[in-house]
Amino acid sequence: MKQYNVADNHIFHCPSKSITQPKFKGEILYGNFGVNRSICKVDEQPLPGIRDILNPEQTLLIVDSGYSVIGWWHATDVPPAPPGSTGEDMAYIPGLKINGDKNLPPYLKPDAEKGRHPGKTVNVGFADGHSSLTKAEDLFVEKSDDGYTNRTPLWLPK
Repeated sequence: MKQYNVADNHIFHCPSKSITQPKFKGEILYGNFGVNRSICKVDEQPLPGIRDILNPEQTLLIVDSGYSVIGWWHATDVPPAPPGSTGEDMAYIPGLKINGDKNLPPYLKPDAEKGRHPGKTVNVGFADGHSSLTKAEDLFVEKSDDGYTNRTPLWLPK
């Protein structure tokens, strides 16, 4: 089995991304994959283990994304608060209908609006280790009077 290291960073690049601006084309933080911020929190220790997630087979861990960290609030048209950093401002699920209304740079718009895969699907890796090709719209989070409702897969580890 081949060993990978950080210098071999092409493993972090999505071969289907459509970002063509030279500055961001080779950048691993933009237009590749994003980890679910609800699980991979940098401000809390310790990180949750697989045993702490009651439904790991339904909990999104990694997904095609505009930025390397993504949260459920990037998949709703009425986010609870503005994103906290310039990088996170560029987080999106490729092909999600709401991306047309987001204030994204022109070099990200085709990837965000048209998506990367047929039928506006995205690759999703789950907390239990399996993956699937999922419709981008299935990741949409709806705002209601009671708060926010996740469709499946789950953004929040329950």
